[in-house]
Amino acid sequence: MTTFKHWNDLAYGLSQIGGSYKPKGSVNDITVFYAQPIWGSKADYFETMLKKWDKYSRSPVRYIEVPGEHHTILNPEFVDKFQEIFRSELSKMVSKQGAEK
Repeated sequence: MTTFKHWNDLAYGLSQIGGSYKPKGSVNDITVFYAQPIWGSKADYFETMLKKWDKYSRSPVRYIEVPGEHHTILNPEFVDKFQEIFRSELSKMVSKQGAEK
């Protein structure tokens, strides 16, 4: 039960931080990983929420769809595929940074 309480405290804390977070400025690159949202359709969530990241990137944002739902991507049935996609994207970023030097 202690583990669940810690997870619950963390999830609540992240929701509190996220609710008041107001990004500003811009960066060279942004990669957004997204899954089925907790509520609503993926297409609506993409257009109304995720596309907002476009204004904070000086290059086109990379939107990477991953399997599962927002709250299940790290569950056993999805975590292997998420890890594969995530590592692939990290490798691309490292390669790009090496080429820029």
